[in-house]
Amino acid sequence: MAKAKYGNTVKIHYTASLGDGTVLSTTLGGKPLQFSIGADQVIQDFEDAVIGMNEGEAKKTAIPGERMFGPYRTNNLIEMDRSRLQDCSLRIGRRIRIPGRRFSVKVADVSKSKVILDTNHPLSDKNLFFDILLLAIL
Repeated sequence: MAKAKYGNTVKIHYTASLGDGTVLSTTLGGKPLQFSIGADQVIQDFEDAVIGMNEGEAKKTAIPGERMFGPYRTNNLIEMDRSRLQDCSLRIGRRIRIPGRRFSVKVADVSKSKVILDTNHPLSDKNLFFDILLLAIL
């Protein structure tokens, strides 16, 4: 039986979850993910997990969030005047949208005049767990 290798196009089902079991995404019950190994269509760690698998084989692997979303960086904490965020509910730990931006940020600290916002990806400091089923090597 052929094993998945660099240059193969593969079709897989996967489920991505956090350590507490929270499912982040899955292809089960939907369209499988198809990609070519080595074509930079998925991250290297994910490709590495599929390499060597046989059709029909299932595998579990963990990938650190920093490998997918970048490392957690303290310089991604920004300070803003609280007055710029008057329309937002400012509670520590809550994610909010900054007016005019496409992404949300986490409120890290709040004082009477300032707000510290964490612009790191929310999963950058979490391990992601993948259940992978190799359906086909095309």
